[in-house]
Amino acid sequence: LNQNIFLLYILILIYKIYNRLSFDKLNLFIVFLLYVQAHFVSIVAVLGNSCGRYFYITLPLIVFFIAQEVAPLIVSNIQIENNNK
Repeated sequence: LNQNIFLLYILILIYKIYNRLSFDKLNLFIVFLLYVQAHFVSIVAVLGNSCGRYFYITLPLIVFFIAQEVAPLIVSNIQIENNNK
């Protein structure tokens, strides 16, 4: 579940980069560091396949970052629809 939401976050950022829209680079950096940290802890502690379980803890933060990235897209779309009426 978390990998799918992480992929959704990355796809939203790719969409924003492709359309030359701004996005929060600090949030991307934080998510990247959390991803690396989950893998690092899993490898160092010799926990085997538990990496996904540790990364799952970051799910609320990633959902919040997704909401921050998608909100301007939704607002601009609503404004365009209102202008067309």
